[in-house]
Amino acid sequence: MLYKAIMNDQKEYLIEEEDLNGLDIVSKGADQFHLLVGGKGHLIRLVEVDYLARTFVYEVDGHPLRIQLKTPLEVQIDDMGYETGAALADSEIKAPMPGLVLDIRVQEGGHVSKGDPLIILEAMKMENVIIAAQDAVIEKIFVQKGTSVEKAQLLLKLSGD
Repeated sequence: MLYKAIMNDQKEYLIEEEDLNGLDIVSKGADQFHLLVGGKGHLIRLVEVDYLARTFVYEVDGHPLRIQLKTPLEVQIDDMGYETGAALADSEIKAPMPGLVLDIRVQEGGHVSKGDPLIILEAMKMENVIIAAQDAVIEKIFVQKGTSVEKAQLLLKLSGD
């Protein structure tokens, strides 16, 4: 399986699971590790984690490093030119790909928090949960359950919380 790691919002690296199996890493506590790469040791400390966005902030030898991981499905979706939920932090929520609206988990006027499910969209024979990227109020819903949608079709409009 192919993962993508984006370092400090700039460099992208493709990582195979086998690449991770060969790492020489030792835990030094709850949030510290020692990593040996090319004969050189590095002290790594986990500073911050956002599991929803799969973003991790580390301190490597005293220097900050922000890593965002993309799953194999997200890598495939990116390669096809579509957007994934992590890329959607807008007041207008649009369909990241063509699909069928299986469920709408919100109501107009309702408050949502970052990470709350908004709509479940079936695409490529998989259920994709579109989540709130920020705290907001549902201003308008433009689709109904059972509706087929096209890529970039407007699904919801959010306003500030």
